[in-house]
Amino acid sequence: MAIGLTSGTLTIGSAAATGAITLDPSTKTHTLNIGSGTVESGLTKTVNIGTGGVSGTTTTINIGPTAGSSTTSVNGVLKTSYTNTAASWYLGTTTPTDTTRLNYNGWLYATQFEGTIDGGTWA
Repeated sequence: MAIGLTSGTLTIGSAAATGAITLDPSTKTHTLNIGSGTVESGLTKTVNIGTGGVSGTTTTINIGPTAGSSTTSVNGVLKTSYTNTAASWYLGTTTPTDTTRLNYNGWLYATQFEGTIDGGTWA
């Protein structure tokens, strides 16, 4: 099936939908491209996923399989929110006080570090 819109909006589903909308249920090796067209020089492409919401709602975005292996590549800057959630990266200027750990197995290189390591303070 091919849909060749050159302008306007293509809407799949409805505002009142309560069930799942499934795109690409294939079980074979393949690639699913979303917003993969090349943008002309000087123009901007914005890909929104799960951006609609109002106060008091929760949006969960799952990336990758629940079983097997997965690689997630971010080709650019990974921006986080200002929400201080346990064991997560976030933006802010307040010193974290939570006791939940965020573990990393590997070498971490940074241009600046401030914090406490094994009881000693480093700055």
